[in-house]
Amino acid sequence: MTDLHDRYGILEVGFVRILPVLHGKLEYADLVRLALAELEPDAVAVELVDTLREPVLAAVRRLPRISVLLHEDDGGNSVYLPIEPADPLVEALRSALERDLPVELVDLDVDYPLRHAEPFPDTYAVTRIGAGAYLDAYLAAVADGKVDELDRRRERGMAHRVQRLAARHGRVLLVCGMAHAARIAGDLASPQPAPFARKRRDSVGLFHLDPRSLPEVMTTFPLLSAVHERRRHRLPDEPDEARMTPPRRRAVADFLAVLDGRHQEEPDERDGLTAAVDWIARRCGDPATSLDRRVVHQRMLDRATLRYRARTGEEVRPWQNRVLRKFGRNYALIEGQLVPDLYQLLIAARGAVDENFGHEVWDLGEHYPWQEPTAELPTIRVSAEQLMLGKRKIRLRRRIPVVKRRMVRVPLRKRKREKHPGEWLEQFDPRGLCSYPPEDLVIEDYGNYLRKKGVKIVGDEQSRTVPFTTSLLDGIDVRETVRNWHERRIYVREERKVQGGVGSVVIILDEDPDDERYPLRMTWLGEHDQESDMAFYSTPLAENIVGPGINRCEYGGLLLSYPPLRLDDVWEDPDYQQARSKSEVLLMAAVDYSLDPHVVYVAADPPRTALRTYAEAHARKIVYVPIGQLSPTSIRKIRVFHVLWGKDKRDVAPDYVW
Repeated sequence: MTDLHDRYGILEVGFVRILPVLHGKLEYADLVRLALAELEPDAVAVELVDTLREPVLAAVRRLPRISVLLHEDDGGNSVYLPIEPADPLVEALRSALERDLPVELVDLDVDYPLRHAEPFPDTYAVTRIGAGAYLDAYLAAVADGKVDELDRRRERGMAHRVQRLAARHGRVLLVCGMAHAARIAGDLASPQPAPFARKRRDSVGLFHLDPRSLPEVMTTFPLLSAVHERRRHRLPDEPDEARMTPPRRRAVADFLAVLDGRHQEEPDERDGLTAAVDWIARRCGDPATSLDRRVVHQRMLDRATLRYRARTGEEVRPWQNRVLRKFGRNYALIEGQLVPDLYQLLIAARGAVDENFGHEVWDLGEHYPWQEPTAELPTIRVSAEQLMLGKRKIRLRRRIPVVKRRMVRVPLRKRKREKHPGEWLEQFDPRGLCSYPPEDLVIEDYGNYLRKKGVKIVGDEQSRTVPFTTSLLDGIDVRETVRNWHERRIYVREERKVQGGVGSVVIILDEDPDDERYPLRMTWLGEHDQESDMAFYSTPLAENIVGPGINRCEYGGLLLSYPPLRLDDVWEDPDYQQARSKSEVLLMAAVDYSLDPHVVYVAADPPRTALRTYAEAHARKIVYVPIGQLSPTSIRKIRVFHVLWGKDKRDVAPDYVW
């Protein structure tokens, strides 16, 4: 019995076992599924009103299609009851029917005006500490709480009906709310009288739920419910990757191809999302164990990343992944949850990457394969307000080319092609490698922006905030004043001048520890006094030839050092042999060549302590800027650059560099 209590939170009274649950929680739906398979009771009772028995059972038999029961209370108000798979009471009925067990709905049909808002912790804790520990903590917290008399009436009525069910069938499993379980267990110790309650309820409607209502109405968001549904029995087969890959977003040429009859039928988007559900379900552990909600979120984001890359051609960088997960976790903790919900994941995805990635997360999160727009029942659309669930809004603008209805002539700039393979390589001149000036302006502007940001960060570190006494100093610190509003004091800020500026800037876009993606290492000197010297590592030359003697490359990391014409070849400098990576070589060189006391270092991770010590030994200070704090759009603008094989290529480069 102790083992059952630890794993499931079971309370046992004679032939009756009580399984306490929280309504609408995935973890408890999974517990019910596993407990029924292990306990094998003779009958199952659930905390649902008996007057709704026939429509509830009809809705359960329709699963995985989701239904809604609709009736009116004594005050004429509409009452909605969604029947969804990730609800523990629904799972108890469904599993019992699949095993041909007798089922009983034992709650009293009384108008129940009370709305309990007990502060239950996030049920993800059940996955970590077990249902027994969760239940014990709850019972200890409410031991001295006041109980409403209407609740006691319902609990005695449920105990009476469970006693009658046990007398007919023997071993009974009662699935009921955690708030009632312990008191029902006490009531079962003695015979209970038959309760007074409504015996029948007329005009109960059973409806098919409109698919557009799923994200609002479902207590467990659609994808999570779909994964739970897939794991109830045998896992699906591994889906084909091509089936899950969405088509790349259309360009103007794609729309013109339709007019030429060259348009090919695109794969069905819904079918691809259904295959993605199967892919996620197969990577969430053994169905004989409880489903870990955090793992489902991780796999959903992994699949969204693949869809984003296929549709846009862009990558979700590792640092963006870290920012997304950290933001989602912190947002959840602020709202009293251990694991973020779909809304919090969407906010994190949009902020850490962009709105297109947010759309991919949304497309997966709101997909539920079995809910069609029409069915054999009348279809009803229900909003969150009607169920008094509350609503949070998010606006996502997917950046897709818009095609106007009026057909107009579109001026297309044709990309030049080689007359024969290898023609552009014939323009190779290794003695005259140079950059493309418009890109130089972009990178220099961004370097200046980071220098100013570094000075501001140092200034913020050196400033101080103090309570207002006799002087406003440099002005009121509104944030600190609001934070300490309980003190009824005003805080003022004193700015301290930063001694010296920023001499060097290091930007690490990808660490590339295996030296596979960014093998090219170069050092460039500025051509005039408005350009910095630069050292960088990037993708190799001749890998992406876009014009005669014109290479397209991508930075992995770069160093900007000003003033120019001072930088030696840092990659061959023996002073930097102790560096563990290419990024550390750039940072050590930045410290050596900086004429100012501060060096800005932009990367996903801060430099190790040894490098900070190295900087202090050279009377320099490293100002670390997490790359996640910078605009992804700006990062994309500076990532790509072109190497020209000779300054004469600068005249023709505008025809090839777009």
